[in-house]
Amino acid sequence: MLKFPVSKPIVPFIASQRLSHLRVPAGQEFLKQKCLEPELFAVARQARKSDSDAGIGAGMPEGCSWEQVLDREAFLMNLQHRRLCLTIDAGIGKTSAMIQTQYLRGACLKGHLVIGVEFDNLPEDLSEYVGEDWLLGQLQKDLPPGSRNQLRRLLMRRLQQGQVTLLVDALDQITLIKGAERLVLDRAAALSDFLHGSYGDNVHCVVAGRPPAIDTYWNKLFAKSHEWEFAQIDLFNEQERIQFLGTKRAAVLWRVDADVIAVPRMLEMLCRIDEDSQQLRDLRTASDIYWLAIDNMLDRDVRDQADALKREPALYFFSLLAFECLKQGFLNGVSNDRMGDFLQKIVDDRHEQIARFRGSKPTDYKEFKEDLRQLGKLNTVIEYGVLDNSETLTQVIFRDRTLLDFFAGLWVTNHIKMVDDKVSGAQEINQAVADDIDWLRYNVLRWPRHSTPKQFWRLAAEMPAAAFRDESYSAAMSVLYESRGKPNQRNRLTEMIYRSWPRMLRLAGYTVPPRARDADLMTPTHVAQRDAWQMVESVLGHTSEGDNNQGKTILKARIKQESNIARRAVMSFLSEYPGIYFGTEGESNKLIARDFETWFVNVPEAAGMPLFCVGDDGDVPIDAPFLLAKYTVTNQLFNLFDVLYPGEHLMRHPAARISWFDAWSACLFFHGRLPSEDEWEYACRGRPGRVDEPWDWCFGSDVSKLKQHAHYSSHWGDEKSTVPVGQLLDWSGLHDMHGNVWEWTSSWDDADHTQSRETRYVDWSRVLRGGSFFNEADDCRSAARNNERPSIEARYNGVRVARARKS
Repeated sequence: MLKFPVSKPIVPFIASQRLSHLRVPAGQEFLKQKCLEPELFAVARQARKSDSDAGIGAGMPEGCSWEQVLDREAFLMNLQHRRLCLTIDAGIGKTSAMIQTQYLRGACLKGHLVIGVEFDNLPEDLSEYVGEDWLLGQLQKDLPPGSRNQLRRLLMRRLQQGQVTLLVDALDQITLIKGAERLVLDRAAALSDFLHGSYGDNVHCVVAGRPPAIDTYWNKLFAKSHEWEFAQIDLFNEQERIQFLGTKRAAVLWRVDADVIAVPRMLEMLCRIDEDSQQLRDLRTASDIYWLAIDNMLDRDVRDQADALKREPALYFFSLLAFECLKQGFLNGVSNDRMGDFLQKIVDDRHEQIARFRGSKPTDYKEFKEDLRQLGKLNTVIEYGVLDNSETLTQVIFRDRTLLDFFAGLWVTNHIKMVDDKVSGAQEINQAVADDIDWLRYNVLRWPRHSTPKQFWRLAAEMPAAAFRDESYSAAMSVLYESRGKPNQRNRLTEMIYRSWPRMLRLAGYTVPPRARDADLMTPTHVAQRDAWQMVESVLGHTSEGDNNQGKTILKARIKQESNIARRAVMSFLSEYPGIYFGTEGESNKLIARDFETWFVNVPEAAGMPLFCVGDDGDVPIDAPFLLAKYTVTNQLFNLFDVLYPGEHLMRHPAARISWFDAWSACLFFHGRLPSEDEWEYACRGRPGRVDEPWDWCFGSDVSKLKQHAHYSSHWGDEKSTVPVGQLLDWSGLHDMHGNVWEWTSSWDDADHTQSRETRYVDWSRVLRGGSFFNEADDCRSAARNNERPSIEARYNGVRVARARKS
């Protein structure tokens, strides 16, 4: 058995990775070429679920299909496949299948010789194959030293018996050195001539390559014989991904919700990371995963390519194409027939912007296409790690949608930057930047508060520090914090405010540690809130009611003077509520804000009272005294934060159907924060050591009683209530903490509090306390707790605002 040569570290071998065999109608072997065309191949792959055993026929010529191979080992050992091509349109599986073929034929078939070589090392002319000298030279490389004559006789005997297999891996291995295209075509033609000659006719041949290489070499290599069979290597299923990556690496992907299973090249990059390394532990977000994999691809695979597109231009053009796909509406990529118009619009809108990046005169269409031609060749070198079969870039199809969103996020966090008016082409460049920002504003506005935020925003907001430029990141994220639409209308992606807040605070000049947890943000957030309130008060605090509009204009002008974009966004957002308090949004809103400012109760109220919550595990210390609102946020109050929030009941009823992200962002807006669950319980019990009893009544799910009693406490005032929902506790004025709405807290639902801001999005769980009108009596007590994912918007969940105690 011979050792198969590989130029890269061998990745874990997955013997279960499924194969599909191409079937075409008898007598119509010419259809094989059609089925292997890159675009059609990709359509067929995408039409099949990765875990399905069904064959693939979608979009293929009539009668053609990819049929599941039931016995992988028997298929690879089958010598009736005299000419076999193994293919997959991504990086993992071909070399492993070749290694398995080498083992099965070399070790399990008695007397069989297997010779392995990479395509780049094949002769470029048939004359080099003459006689058995070339094959003999390959044997001598891998076998122990011995008599050349004895080895020659062994080879001749095995050739006569049809007991030799030539394995040719990396069919699409190319360099970007000028002239390489001609050399690889000559190499393919020479191999074909050898296999049809007197010495090579009895040789079994197995090659491995991607569909674009097969398409390129079809006439030179495959068209001369109908004997070629084709087998597709399937993508990993979930179990194989864990087996391939190892438990710890797979757990990282699961934890950060990074969907890279459709990008095998990225799995290969992750497999190179030591499972016990700090580098693996530092992967906290999906953006971290994508950035690491892509950065490694562009560094390791391109560094030795003399004429390769370099790292920075590669990132620039990949990102530009991705963002333009979103901006122009090509969410599934750009097909051949739309490519011309797609590229022309980019050149029309960005010729000065591209020229500034390239350091040349304004870019015309021809120059831009040459840049993209180089990008397509680079994409081949990195084994189609970004674009899907786009060697010549006649189309723009990203390997998966998340990858498109990541690169689009990379664009907006790196290239949305205004230039000085004195720069050549400044007007055109700034217009392109302004158009991008306008599109981002529209993108936020078109996704209502109740819809799922786009993956693009999450990847952009959590872009690693090494992958963005401060000014561009600040400009892109600023649109999340703006008021928009009609006067007083606000439509905010609250999850993205939460995700971007630590970095925006840091970029605004506040002290925030890297990888800050929620607790780390309390002090800098409080300082920023204080700064914003003082700024608003200094402008509006002594303004008469008739001068409010003028004061509002002065305030906006003062904020606009901030040269730091992040600080300008933070101050603008945090100044909205103080502005309402001082009358910038009308007298009725001013009264609501001023009433809200009277709600806060000191907890604990008595001096010297110990700060301990009585929990199931004993006393839990509270960090510091704090303030807590008497009531939950009402529909009326929440409308100051988001006028588009509908509110299902009367305006002074509790705001419900709000997610944890809504609750967190609203507390930030109102210059407060969420209470921890320990703080909430301590305040609810009213004094240390007190254990409350469940209510002796419960309305359960009786809708008529809910309408009659559940939402109507003495505070809401729109209806008189015979039975108060809340309970007045020992702290002065805390109402409705039992059985009204579940109240979001800042706490994670895990005992050891190991979760962080980057914990897997779909499995986050935040704690709610207090029970609701919808619950039985046992859930309407101080110790009762509930948990929900932060995106859940249930009709029985609300929020109560806490604040740091005033010094």
